[in-house]
Amino acid sequence: MKKAVFAIMPLFVFAMAMSAFAQGNKVDTEAKNAETVKLTISGGLDLDWVWRDRALNATRGVFGTYDAGESRSEGLIHGQFHIRLDADLSEKVRVTLVLDNKRFDGNSDVLGDNPEGLGVAVRQANITMSEVFDKAVTLSVGTSNWTYDVRGGNSAMFWDPAHSATIISNRAGSLPGGNGASSMTQDELQPVGVTLTYNRENLQFVLAILPAIIEGGSAAHDEAGYVASLMYDISKTSRVGVIVALTSDSGLGGTAGDSGLYTVGIGASVKDIGVKGLELFGEAYFQGGKVGTLGTTSADAGGYAFELGVKWVGEGDLMPWIEGKFTYYSGDKDQTATDTDVDAFMSYEHHDDLMILQSDFYGMNWNTNILAFIISGGASFSVGSGKSNLHLKGVVGITKTAQDVTFGINTEDKLGNEFDAVLTYDYSKQVTVDAGAAFLFGSKILESLGGGSTNDNADQSSMLFTIGVNAKF
Repeated sequence: MKKAVFAIMPLFVFAMAMSAFAQGNKVDTEAKNAETVKLTISGGLDLDWVWRDRALNATRGVFGTYDAGESRSEGLIHGQFHIRLDADLSEKVRVTLVLDNKRFDGNSDVLGDNPEGLGVAVRQANITMSEVFDKAVTLSVGTSNWTYDVRGGNSAMFWDPAHSATIISNRAGSLPGGNGASSMTQDELQPVGVTLTYNRENLQFVLAILPAIIEGGSAAHDEAGYVASLMYDISKTSRVGVIVALTSDSGLGGTAGDSGLYTVGIGASVKDIGVKGLELFGEAYFQGGKVGTLGTTSADAGGYAFELGVKWVGEGDLMPWIEGKFTYYSGDKDQTATDTDVDAFMSYEHHDDLMILQSDFYGMNWNTNILAFIISGGASFSVGSGKSNLHLKGVVGITKTAQDVTFGINTEDKLGNEFDAVLTYDYSKQVTVDAGAAFLFGSKILESLGGGSTNDNADQSSMLFTIGVNAKF
């Protein structure tokens, strides 16, 4: 207990000092830094109790790597906090520091596991300068949290490395002799470099030069990305976008500089055309280039992905909405030992529509080689003295793999069908309470990952339940 107290004491002192400043008390800085305009502190705490059944825990590798016999059903309490400090050095210069405990780092977010394990890390550290040579230009140096999100719904289909795992993880199943499965790697990276944004009227251009998305010591373990994107607002609610990205990494052979993956994408979100509240959206991506060497043979990339959908949002206190979409991430066509093509689409995605199959936190994080038809909807209700403060959401997903996955002498493509339900209550403007349940049925992939039909502990179905509270300040 004492160790836990000592571990959080610096954060407590820091928070109290910033709280005093927020209440109008003076916070002294060095004389040479007296021109600092403003200090702003914000943050939050997310506490979630999550119960996962034995089959799901097995695929996530919590108690055993793909071995249902070693896993068990269990509820864990996950806790993640973050504290953000923004220091405005002038009207045009801001320094941002964010501290948190990394969610995907063993069990570092599991409360009760190990007090010393809740290590504090620097999530974000950058300097942002506005009006650089031109009023429309902003330059950010340091960590980058920029994401390519055409719809603006915090659900990036291709580029969001700060909330994703290494892009090469999706190649695991495409290696010669691999089984074509998604890697299900869970992580949150810390991309570092320079991000330039040109924003004028309806046009936004972004150039991100990130030489250290992963800095793994020797160059053979590094990963870098260079991205240019253009967004054009057709109207106040609609826009189109294009993106070109080059990713270099250690490659399949582990030799530095032998991989250059390029991705070209286009997307659009068009709203209120013909029917108020109606949105039509779509994205498409195509990949090429070299993604490493296997002996003396280069591995060629050929993945692609696309999504098409429609959403309607109603008016009034109920705020009803319904959405249907089709999502496709290509998988590996040939898993023989002589094939060197990597057909699986590789991305820094953050696409978590389905809690069990797709979520990197709750579930399996199956992030490539997937074909999914997803219908979701919801409404808001008024409880007590509040207005539209109880939100109900339901999701139905019908899925399979884009290409068969090999398990021994058998092949499978049935990822299964999933149903999710989430209820969120706005206790106040800063505190929400949520509860959710998810059920997966008919997943031959899940059963095969757990050891196959001959393993009594393996199962084609899975479920999870969660209750959480989120506070922000």
